[in-house]
Amino acid sequence: MTKTLTALAAYDTFPMDEGDAALLLDEAVCLEVEQLAVDWDDELVKSLASTLLSASKVRLLVARRGGRPLPSDVRLWTALCLALAGRVEVQPLTTMRAA
Repeated sequence: MTKTLTALAAYDTFPMDEGDAALLLDEAVCLEVEQLAVDWDDELVKSLASTLLSASKVRLLVARRGGRPLPSDVRLWTALCLALAGRVEVQPLTTMRAA
């Protein structure tokens, strides 16, 4: 099982609330941010991006009850991609089961 699948399995057992997010850094460190997919703005993304610069790759995981990302989740992922462009590989947006 890959480290990404191991992280996702943990969130199946202990799901986050709707709109919460986790950032998986280099498949080894998981940074959880409550309501990130609900309350984000460009300044928050810039601040978050500065924290993520220590990683070589990042995956955004958003908790959604329907299992599908909302348009706002895609905009968040896109903003993260732009903020980290050329410095950190942003992997595809992933949803996980919400509590």
